Amino acid sequence: MDAAKVLAALCRLVESPVFSQSPRLRRFLEYTVESTLAGRPEELKEYSIGLSVFDRQESFDPRLDPIVRVEAGRVRQKLARYYESLGRAEKIRIELPKGSYVPQFTHHVARPSGTSPYRLYLKGRHHWNQRTEDGLREAIRLYEQAIELDPGYALAWAGLADAHALLGNYGVIPRSEVIGPALHAARRAVELAPALAESHTSLGHLLATYDWDWQEAEREFELAVDLNPYFATAHHWYAITCLMPQRRLDEARVEIAEAQTLEPCSVSIARDAGIVDWCRRDVAGALQNARRTVELDPGFHEAHWIQGLALEQKGDFNAAAVAFAKGIAIRRTARLEGALGHALGAAGRIGEARAMIDRLASRPGYVSPFDPAIVWLGLGEAGRAFDELDRARAQLCYELVWVRVDPRLDPLRGDTRFESLLA
Repeated sequence: MDAAKVLAALCRLVESPVFSQSPRLRRFLEYTVESTLAGRPEELKEYSIGLSVFDRQESFDPRLDPIVRVEAGRVRQKLARYYESLGRAEKIRIELPKGSYVPQFTHHVARPSGTSPYRLYLKGRHHWNQRTEDGLREAIRLYEQAIELDPGYALAWAGLADAHALLGNYGVIPRSEVIGPALHAARRAVELAPALAESHTSLGHLLATYDWDWQEAEREFELAVDLNPYFATAHHWYAITCLMPQRRLDEARVEIAEAQTLEPCSVSIARDAGIVDWCRRDVAGALQNARRTVELDPGFHEAHWIQGLALEQKGDFNAAAVAFAKGIAIRRTARLEGALGHALGAAGRIGEARAMIDRLASRPGYVSPFDPAIVWLGLGEAGRAFDELDRARAQLCYELVWVRVDPRLDPLRGDTRFESLLA
């Protein structure tokens, strides 16, 4: 193997975001690769690595201090993540076999760039980030193309799980049509790449939003954050789909703030930071994050949704209705129509609110029962709201993930029928 090419591959590897934020792991990798290329593999023992890389004293005893073994495991995880993503096209790969500290260098045949699974994955992620039905369906098409080219590509499987899941989360199709393909894709991603944060994030999200299995979901999210603390989606979904539904709102605020720090230009993270504050009954925080979301992308229909929710919480129902209507003008969704109906009802505009019930009933395709429930609630008709909420509970609709914290449901919390929604 050409040493110069190996060193060039090493340089790209350690300068990548996967390793650049971990100086100790970067040092570990550089030391082991350079020692091997220099013909000194016999130096790569736990004791010598402990002294040379981790600054241990000569009294260092690997039997009592497992730092080298632990950090070698972390290096292997990061190598797997790098070659699953940014390093997908690398022709020379550096591997650290289990049970050894001597790296191996292998040739990898990359596909032509035009058919690269990673390029297809990136295109899919772009469409997925639009958070629209068309975008999600296009993302599914692109992820499936990537998987067809490389059935072992875990990132594409995780992306496929996420795209299917959001079709359900946004009320495009019912849970019953989402859960099968989404869970299959997420579990396949974990099977293929158990050291990939994206895989565990996808599975955690599904366990939370479709099974309401908070304990298992939290294990997956915590593992994802441990594998890659710089993966914003892990913090984002941990906050919004796992911590918040359990009423752990202060913890959710910490996680969503970390996600915002990592991806300050993400409109979906900004929107959900507003949702967390809204559920915390922090009106000022919700309004601030709503404004930030609109500023980031005024053409994002759900930017106006969170703005409307925040204005409702402030008690300005007419202004909230204006915000929801702006969102509908961009993209007419059942979620926005339900929200508008709620605001109109709360503002005393009864005829207009009832018209939204009719409009939801005449929409083509699937409509989550939660959306008309919210309108009936705005109209003050708790009985009819409960009828729809019971249907939503039977379908495990995504919106009920927040049933314990959604401010719009506060008028129902003293009613015995509300307890059945929590079961």
